Amino acid sequence: MSHQKFGIPTAARKLHGGGASRGGGGLLAGGRAGPGGEYCVWLEDRGDIVPLIWPYGCEGRLDPPEIIDEAGQVVARVGQEIHVSGMDVNIDATMHYSMGKNRGYSIHHFFPPDRSETASEHPIERFV
Repeated sequence: MSHQKFGIPTAARKLHGGGASRGGGGLLAGGRAGPGGEYCVWLEDRGDIVPLIWPYGCEGRLDPPEIIDEAGQVVARVGQEIHVSGMDVNIDATMHYSMGKNRGYSIHHFFPPDRSETASEHPIERFV
């Protein structure tokens, strides 16, 4: 079955450990955004919208909206809780995926869905 793909912001290269990383999580949401109505996904964390930068090699696809890794495995679906580690990053607030914000969260790793303590113990900081 062929899935329609949509563009997601990704890291420019594969990361190999190191760097300050913290856990977080929330509900993966998606919809049309920006002047061109491009489909994008974001994290909803305690009422805040957090733009996401995905790991190198990830792609978005529709029907259903989901994110796949470079091996083609589904790592996240819109409407599901996700648990990740990564770091806060500056982003271009004019890009459709930014939701008008100049800060986002760069995902480095995904955790299995049963790691629900990740989201509650280490919420992603609010960018308001």
